[in-house]
Amino acid sequence: MAMNHLDLPFTTQDIPSREEIRQQNELLQLALPEIGLHSLLRLMRIGNDLQAAVASHMQEHGVSMARFAILAQLMRSGDHRLTPSALAERVGITRATVTGLIDGLEKSRWIHRQVHPNDRRSVIVELTEEGVAFLRSILPDHAEYITRMVRGIPEEDLIHLERTLTRVEKNLEALNDG
Repeated sequence: MAMNHLDLPFTTQDIPSREEIRQQNELLQLALPEIGLHSLLRLMRIGNDLQAAVASHMQEHGVSMARFAILAQLMRSGDHRLTPSALAERVGITRATVTGLIDGLEKSRWIHRQVHPNDRRSVIVELTEEGVAFLRSILPDHAEYITRMVRGIPEEDLIHLERTLTRVEKNLEALNDG
């Protein structure tokens, strides 16, 4: 199951330098990989910082990150419709949490629920015209805001970053599977 950054008990702003890691290795007689540990700690910190910055930017548009994630998943689906359980899985949150988010989004008239056509015990969540209009109004600014975070980085560096992140992701999956 994916962990939401808000579930973390802390965010480390002051991570040890490579030199501090080296010193701790000597003091504690460890053999921690200095560059690997330092890089991963920076990645974790920067990931938290990025999520916090994006969440703050979304708040400026009057929507929480969680609600935006639901709207974005509905927008990405071909017909702008998904079940609550599909939304929960795609966003990485519980079904109960999705229900609360759906309630709020429905009050904003950005989505509506309807009876599932194949299972009357279930519902489909659908993006409304107001929801589509809201997303269209904020997405250009949101995309520009996000791309500013990588401005000035050569494309080849970004491609290398993608490859590196894929390796880290695979290593993490292997750890979770084992």
